[in-house]
Amino acid sequence: MVRKCCVTGCRSNYDSNDKITVFRLPRDKEERQRWKKAIPRDNIPDHPNTVVCIKHFPEGFETVSVKGSLRPKHPPSIFCNLPKSLIPTPVPLARTTSKSSSSVRSVQNDELETYSQKDIVSFDTLCSFVGSHSFTFPFSVSAFRNDDLLCIQSTDYLTSSSIPRFLLTICHDQSFQGFHAGVKVSIKSLSSNKIVKLNRWSQIQEALRYLNSLDLDHKQTVLLEHCVSLNTTRVGTLKYSTEIIVRAFEYLATSRSLYNQLRKDFGLPSLATLNRLSSKKKTGEITFDHNGEEHTAKWQQIRQVQKCEDAQLCTMSRLTYQAANPKPIETQIVETCLKVFCNETKEALIEHPELRK
Repeated sequence: MVRKCCVTGCRSNYDSNDKITVFRLPRDKEERQRWKKAIPRDNIPDHPNTVVCIKHFPEGFETVSVKGSLRPKHPPSIFCNLPKSLIPTPVPLARTTSKSSSSVRSVQNDELETYSQKDIVSFDTLCSFVGSHSFTFPFSVSAFRNDDLLCIQSTDYLTSSSIPRFLLTICHDQSFQGFHAGVKVSIKSLSSNKIVKLNRWSQIQEALRYLNSLDLDHKQTVLLEHCVSLNTTRVGTLKYSTEIIVRAFEYLATSRSLYNQLRKDFGLPSLATLNRLSSKKKTGEITFDHNGEEHTAKWQQIRQVQKCEDAQLCTMSRLTYQAANPKPIETQIVETCLKVFCNETKEALIEHPELRK
């Protein structure tokens, strides 16, 4: 049977009088795929009788012996009478750099590149700017320099305290720290992009915007109430900050001997100072509301509920021994130190006989 050439536009062996030599596609998969890619046709039949005629190979083409017969070594490369749709579009020549410049094309400079250059700021430039200008924000801020540290903080303070709403500190190497309500926070919009230094105006604006957008969480609210109730005092000429007082109470609650070791190293208040601060709050009881009625629970009653739990007389609460029996310094403010005080605990206290009086 006379086999016809599979190349589009080729009429080899369509006339029975003309006998044109043809070659089957290679059996090797990789070589067969090379031949298919070389032939300008999309739907080449994957059939053993698919052939390509000798017209598509150059004169004197290299041959290889396959099972005793000679066949072309390389894929076909000559294709005539192809329709325009199958003629590949030549790759355009690359333009020279001079012809693509902005001046030759009468195009303005890239605004993003110009903005990026103007956005860069050094520490000295930043300090000189904040000393003679005010930031344009929807909220007001103030700035001051302390040696190699620049501080930018909000002008409004938290209620009944001297703690600014937020504070941004920038060191001379332009590393920074953010504080909100006196607590160090991570500026997620910058840390997610691995920005550890504020060397651009846009980064400083984003840091201030993020700090101003934060709300007080539960821990910060408790800390603020604690600071207001304690009313940070001045000892001689030294005034202890909120963070130092909170850290001091944490160390003291852990171990009195540990606190005595760390007090001088970290400049912590004395035990007499902590006792004087904590004595300003009414001790030993907590007031809570239940169904519109106000109830007062004392530590003795809380311990009684916990003992009933241990004796398996009731299972209303989730109090632990450590929560019901805190160290003396922790009993000064019940709301802060009680580890588990939930609705179940309130229900158990309501059921306590001493609260029915």
